[in-house]
Amino acid sequence: MGVKAFIMKLRRILPLAAIIIITTAACNRAPQLNSGNIDQILKAMTLEEKADLVVGRYHETGADSTAGCIIVTSGIERLGIPSVTIATKDILNADDSVRFPSSLMMASTWDGELIEKAAQAIGHQQMDQGADVLLEPSLNILRNPLGGEPCDNYSEDPLVSGLSAAATVRGLAKSGIGSSLKSLAAANQSTNADKYDACISPRTLREIYLKGFEIAMGGSHPLAVMVSDNKINGRWNATNDELLIKLLRGEWKFEGTVIGSRSNPELAPEKIAAGCDLLQPSEEAQRDSIITFATDGRLSMSALDSSAKKVLKMIVSTPEFKKGEKREEEHEEPDLRAEARKAAAEGIILLENRYEALPLVDSLAEYVMVYETASDSSAAILPELEAELTAAGCNICHESGSADMALVVITRRSEEGDRAADDFMLKDEERQLIEKTCTEFHAEDKFVAVLLNIDAVIETDSWKELPDAILLAFEPGSEGAGAFADVLCGKVNPSAHLTVTFPKQMAMYPSMRNFPVKESSAKASRKGRGKQSPAGFGMPGMPGMNGMPGMRPPQMNGPRQMPRDTTGRARRMRSYFMLSAKDSAARASMGVRNQDYFLYQEGLFVGYRFFTSFNSEVSYPFGYGLSYTQFEYGEPEVIVRRSSMKVYVDVTNTGNYPGREVLQVYAVCPESSLDKPMLGLIDFMKTPVLEPGEKFTAIFTIPFSALASYNSASSAWIVDAGSYILKIGPSCTDIRSEAAAVLDNSFSVHTADLLQINQRIGEIHLRRSIFRERTGNSPFAPQDTVKAATDTLSKQN
Repeated sequence: MGVKAFIMKLRRILPLAAIIIITTAACNRAPQLNSGNIDQILKAMTLEEKADLVVGRYHETGADSTAGCIIVTSGIERLGIPSVTIATKDILNADDSVRFPSSLMMASTWDGELIEKAAQAIGHQQMDQGADVLLEPSLNILRNPLGGEPCDNYSEDPLVSGLSAAATVRGLAKSGIGSSLKSLAAANQSTNADKYDACISPRTLREIYLKGFEIAMGGSHPLAVMVSDNKINGRWNATNDELLIKLLRGEWKFEGTVIGSRSNPELAPEKIAAGCDLLQPSEEAQRDSIITFATDGRLSMSALDSSAKKVLKMIVSTPEFKKGEKREEEHEEPDLRAEARKAAAEGIILLENRYEALPLVDSLAEYVMVYETASDSSAAILPELEAELTAAGCNICHESGSADMALVVITRRSEEGDRAADDFMLKDEERQLIEKTCTEFHAEDKFVAVLLNIDAVIETDSWKELPDAILLAFEPGSEGAGAFADVLCGKVNPSAHLTVTFPKQMAMYPSMRNFPVKESSAKASRKGRGKQSPAGFGMPGMPGMNGMPGMRPPQMNGPRQMPRDTTGRARRMRSYFMLSAKDSAARASMGVRNQDYFLYQEGLFVGYRFFTSFNSEVSYPFGYGLSYTQFEYGEPEVIVRRSSMKVYVDVTNTGNYPGREVLQVYAVCPESSLDKPMLGLIDFMKTPVLEPGEKFTAIFTIPFSALASYNSASSAWIVDAGSYILKIGPSCTDIRSEAAAVLDNSFSVHTADLLQINQRIGEIHLRRSIFRERTGNSPFAPQDTVKAATDTLSKQN
């Protein structure tokens, strides 16, 4: 072959060779993650990479307890898998960040649209600071006012909690950031949080402690759910396949990522097998144990692949992964301070307003004097409040003789963890300031208003008659002073309502006997302070504690007033709350009571469900809240359909101010084979702003499922046939209108038989005859719980 011919042939061969080389290199190059190739990525991952992916890492700031609130996933560069940040709200905040009102205060608005819009603003701020997924919202039921971090949760009622959480998730999603519901489930105390066993009947779990999660998932699409550290009925939540696979993924159809608990890092493979997908940071041993268990077959590869796939699906939905992508909708950056101020003002609750002391424009208070006592000086709002009032046209003076009105600000922030019993009471300096100011100003016929800038329920019954007005804010955030000024001056008409009950005394809560009150606090509370009994121990006149045998919650057609025993109540109350020597068998079996384990013996009777069922007077009831105007309710109309009912009711603003009303619908069920609380919230609505004289027709569409009770014996949700009384009003005790809804047929939906009480717990109930001797068949008897262990009580589940 000549040289010329060889050169011509080479020219034809070289392009083909180049193509082969390029194609071979492309085939050898690892795939890069995108939303459509997750299965391909999973096949390309090594076992070590999968183990890395499902074990979270600490944030770069360190591995201390604070940094533990920030989880980062392991990035895998060769596969185009970025590291994403999962953080608790406010952990990443810069010094100039806007702090929004707490979850409890947001729920107090009873306004899903407002909650959603505020959450969208929060999401924008958190995303700008590097968060991809927020460990929010928290849906733990406020079972006891001493429970730790109450402002992180929404309510004592699962419907309010669930709908508020759903609105939060939707708002965060609109901002582009992900969310994680937490903490599943029964995380109702901080003491020994990563070790205790919550002993709860399946019915109580379903109707109270799991219902909010179910409602939230039905009304939103969270990216993740975080599992709590504790046990339920003897099994760690993070290794409980009944909770995570059968219930969460099976019944509730959750398809997102399950974030495992911090506790028991040595159980990492068991957590993956039980349905956890991303484990919270811990020692490197978690990763190594997953590799070891997967290699020798103790952890199935299908379980590990399932978890890794769920984490990848979460990652492709995050802002970090979507960097550079054009968003389908461009949203205006929210005015964070304006949104936070509006949310805080809408969440302030007017508890008292005698003689129309507020708003200030009506009380003709030209000169105002502001006092504040703050347990945490960093939370004090006095300078900002004075500045805001001045900007609104009020004159601030610093001599009481020159002032027309006094504002007393009580600012309190509890330490982390469960509160001490005496933290429920006003501190000495707080009470003295209120008493001294009221005495001085009332002597000159001047008004006094108390502003509660607090983080938890406190005792109000012994002093609420002293001031003329009381405003309540549960951690209003950085714009709290401005929000207080807006309400005080009448720019905003208060329309918030309580989502928790304010009891007269702590002892009135049925959960007190099974709650970890610190010994030192209990001793201090028994000593008392002057006329007060700080925690309510030994407080006479306590309803529902008379120990009469055969006592049961009143049914709809039963007696409304419970009989009362007027002798020996203080003695019985003390014996009820104090452990006896006969509890030693239970202690020996399961550890220290209310530390290593505790019993939810009050069953369904949580919050207002207890107080309304047993006619126990409270300081402020669930749903309570006043306004500067008044509202009148019309007669409701009820139309029963195939699987739901329509309820129509008119509400008219009959006062002199524009305002909004919260309409709450409660149901009283017909007689049933199941014991039930007297009332249960089944729906609510907040009206738009109504001008004086304006009428609004509220329309409720209520599914029959809202009336259902859970029957543990048949593992089914049951709606009984019969006449349901619908009670409508602005609180659970202020019923303005009633109507009957007659269901001709009963309905039932069967579920898996899950989360049963184990034998160990049952044995404790059998041994604890002393409990029934003390309380008879009172509301504190282990109503639906004891059925799992004994047939002593005949009318259960």
